[in-house]
Amino acid sequence: MKILLALLALAIAVPAQAQGMCHPYAMMVKSLKDRYGETSLGKGLATDTVIIEIFASPDTFTILATRTDGLACMIAAGKGWEVAIPKNEDTET
Repeated sequence: MKILLALLALAIAVPAQAQGMCHPYAMMVKSLKDRYGETSLGKGLATDTVIIEIFASPDTFTILATRTDGLACMIAAGKGWEVAIPKNEDTET
């Protein structure tokens, strides 16, 4: 939960700090798909004006913060993406 809150705080600050990392949402999505094969895994509201969205491919990931005006800013990206498989508490020993 602490990591999520830190990401949300960063997402709100990024549009002012990362001018070169921001582009229109449609352009960012196309670039992530064309260059890295990434697609959206999910998204949620960080604030009333910012949506956080995670994109990933079998090996890479990107986290975008998108404002209501359509400007999307990359707040994190990297390699070595792994899908977390929830543990079934009923079968754990």
